Amino acid sequence: MMNYDWLFRLRRAILVGLVILSTTFMSVADEGMWIPTLLKKYNMDDLQRLGFRLSADDVYSVNHASLKDAVVLFGGGCTGEVISSEGLVLTNHHCGYSSIQSLSSVENNLLKSGFWAKSRSEELYSPSLKVRFLERMEEVTDKITSNLESLSKAQQKEKIQERILSLTQELETDLFTEAVVKPILYGNQYFLYVYKVYKDIRLVGAPPSTIGKFGGDTDNWVWPRHTGDFSMFRIYANTDGSPSEYSDDNIPLKTKTFLKIKLGKLEKGEPTMVIGYPGKTQLYLPSPAINMYQTTSFPTRINIRDIKLSTWKNFMDKDPKIEIQYASKYARTANGWKKWKGAILGLSRFHAIERKKDAEKKFQLWVDSEPERKKSYGSILPRFDSLYAQFAIYNERHIYYQEVVERGADLFQLSTILNSFIHDKDKGILVDQTSLLNKIDKFYNDYNPVVDAEVMMQLLSLYIDSVAPEFYGKSLYKIRDKLNDKYFVKKVYNKSFLLDKESVKDFVVNYSRSERSKLTKDPIFKLKYEMDQTYVFTSFFKYQYINEQIEANQKSYVKALKEMNGRTRFKVDANLTMRVSYGSIEGYSPKDGVIYRPFTSLKGIFEKSQTDIMDYTVPQKLIDLYKSKDFGNYINEEGQVPVAFCASNHTTGGNSGSPVLNRDGYLIGVNFDRCWDGTMSDLMFDPQYCRNIILDIRYVLFLIDKFSNAPNLIDELEIVQ
Repeated sequence: MMNYDWLFRLRRAILVGLVILSTTFMSVADEGMWIPTLLKKYNMDDLQRLGFRLSADDVYSVNHASLKDAVVLFGGGCTGEVISSEGLVLTNHHCGYSSIQSLSSVENNLLKSGFWAKSRSEELYSPSLKVRFLERMEEVTDKITSNLESLSKAQQKEKIQERILSLTQELETDLFTEAVVKPILYGNQYFLYVYKVYKDIRLVGAPPSTIGKFGGDTDNWVWPRHTGDFSMFRIYANTDGSPSEYSDDNIPLKTKTFLKIKLGKLEKGEPTMVIGYPGKTQLYLPSPAINMYQTTSFPTRINIRDIKLSTWKNFMDKDPKIEIQYASKYARTANGWKKWKGAILGLSRFHAIERKKDAEKKFQLWVDSEPERKKSYGSILPRFDSLYAQFAIYNERHIYYQEVVERGADLFQLSTILNSFIHDKDKGILVDQTSLLNKIDKFYNDYNPVVDAEVMMQLLSLYIDSVAPEFYGKSLYKIRDKLNDKYFVKKVYNKSFLLDKESVKDFVVNYSRSERSKLTKDPIFKLKYEMDQTYVFTSFFKYQYINEQIEANQKSYVKALKEMNGRTRFKVDANLTMRVSYGSIEGYSPKDGVIYRPFTSLKGIFEKSQTDIMDYTVPQKLIDLYKSKDFGNYINEEGQVPVAFCASNHTTGGNSGSPVLNRDGYLIGVNFDRCWDGTMSDLMFDPQYCRNIILDIRYVLFLIDKFSNAPNLIDELEIVQ
């Protein structure tokens, strides 16, 4: 009898090889957010194939000015780009929204009217805003993870944190230098980022919300898009160019470099590059995680925010002051709410769970083909199944706690701030009282007690209906059947001293341990505190424990995938550090019989305005410009002012405001959104549907020049015809 064992081994080797090859070529050029320092090593073939004429050093260099020096981390989670030698920064309207809101009043509503500084003296200081320039980045994996093998998991974690703290403190030699160490690939590697921080940032210009938010929630995450989503700020510095706190003596920053603007025709298929600070992606999650997001996590969050948003909207529609107070909060809350809806649709249409399972079968085949691999990686997938089954119940409780308690009513959020304050004071930790008092002032500027009481009642009612009584806390359990205006508002809410700003500020200024009970016995603080404690002792530690096990298993999984990949190039999840993505201008077809072109124009604004949808209100001056066809040089080949275009760059939250560059590195647009059909790209990228939405720079220039009559700003720019 012949021995066919050799044939079996050959067939298995061929099959495993095909698995690896299919994994290798599955990635398309448009997918991925690439680390700038590694472009030269891994991405230049793709860039050249797409038609870019930039070198890797043009994008990132520490030896000379490069594109990285014209891109800033704007605020806490957006991107901006420097567009003049005088520190002028362009970003999205929604990124500057909270700053514009804080500078607005009922009498001078900059959100409604827009704002344009015709001279430097008219620019408005935005106290809470800062921007960061990346000075350098480097891999520090060896410094962080070397010689840890003999330590326990807990000791390893502690030692890693010690080393990170030591490294960052060594580099943070002044108040305007920030050093951050972040893990990538779930802790398989670590990178150091050193930033220069500028804190004197002033509002220069913003269109009215009828332009900057045109389409509102109706069009959010939607294509075709016609939103003039931009605002402009200026960075100020000491006379020597170094960062400074706000001062009348400060001058506009003389920047290392700035982006030149390309004014000309754009074509379908033209290459596009996005440089920015994408916030978070999770591209390597296993199938049980995708199932959890699609069927439980996203639907639960959507349901909770439905209630919060509808309650706010009811009050905002009736009162202009409330509309201003809650505008930014509403926009932030609605953003995730609508994105999750699109993600569910995208994951379902992409058959995401089935695709993940297919990839996992190939992974397991690769693992099983070698005894050593099987020993190291054989339990990864079964362990995921077990861990996520345990995690599901605690994850749902975590979502209800996070959305209802932690991010719920305004007074609950103020309670969190004050709880941290008394904790630090009692521990003898130094508290920045001025900063805290400013935060309290801002809180009450955006606060209405009637609105907040209604939100709290609605959310607590949902919590009671959705969560078992053992997770309520004593105070909530007592009032569980009395959540109505007559009882809750009069007997609980209105008895809180947190309703009064001056009482809260007086408590902070004159705090002593003997005054502690004024806060701890306050009915709203007590309600929130007891819900916090109940969640911590019944759920949080179990949630955290299982989550840490999932993270450890995920680290092993990604390590194995990288090994299986067989190449040195490997997509790295976003983590709010500088990344580069590249693609091309492309439309798409979201459903049968529907084909979207990749361009929109001013014409579409007026087509939308002919409906009765409030989000499509158009300011009279824009109507006049459209009727007179006073478009200047800012037209496309059809004689229309272009407004937006979409492309196949892989982007996510944090890429808002990112510069979109052409093949030569000229600015052609400002990234501001993704198409709803592809918002699942945080978890899985579908090249057929995933598109980023970009404000055409020609519309920006048209609005500055013709609509806002700010030639001083046009003159400051370097425009390439």
